[in-house]
Amino acid sequence: MPQGVDRSPAHLARFKLALHAINEWYAHPFTLVLLVTTPLPSGADYTNKRPYSGRGWCYFEKRIASLVQDNACLWDLSLHKEGTAIDFDGCMEKLKAGREPFVSPDVVARELAEGVASGALGFTAGADQEVVSGLYEKGFVKAFETFRQTGCPHIFYHSLGWGSKDAPLLAEALKYAHEHCKASSDPPYLNFYHNQFTTKDSLMLLAAAADESRIIVVADESRIIAAR
Repeated sequence: MPQGVDRSPAHLARFKLALHAINEWYAHPFTLVLLVTTPLPSGADYTNKRPYSGRGWCYFEKRIASLVQDNACLWDLSLHKEGTAIDFDGCMEKLKAGREPFVSPDVVARELAEGVASGALGFTAGADQEVVSGLYEKGFVKAFETFRQTGCPHIFYHSLGWGSKDAPLLAEALKYAHEHCKASSDPPYLNFYHNQFTTKDSLMLLAAAADESRIIVVADESRIIAAR
């Protein structure tokens, strides 16, 4: 995806074509995604001096890469000690990023709008907010509709530290999937093993959402709590 103001017409055409398919890369479970969360180098002359956490495109990329990503495929550069050697296996082992619970496109649209309004998030181009919301929606739907085509029966969300307070967001995302994704005769299992859904209410909320959707199976540490 060619960057910069000096792009040729051919480069700009390539950029626009790739931009509208970028969700295909980030939402695939086996795309390696490196989150460059390290601070900008001091003294560098950058047009956009926003930190990683304040960039709208980075917000989108992290969110969409947390949908169905294999646990070993999302990396965080800040976990690497600058100046030390590291190889591919080391990245797989040492840079594994934690992630927030996956959320519905409605939540992403709301968080983007609120973030831009408050100044917490920003885009270099004003229209990018709508583009990003649309790309997340496309990526969300396709990620869950086509996951089993990868040959893997489970989407692994195990050992991510998610807890009872996250259950409402997850339940909302499951409801959105039910309403917007095509029903499948062979949906994936969502594996929530070794998280911290410790309250009865949170388990019941997830069970009800999974049962309503009928496109997935949700499990906790010891049992299947809802089945298609």
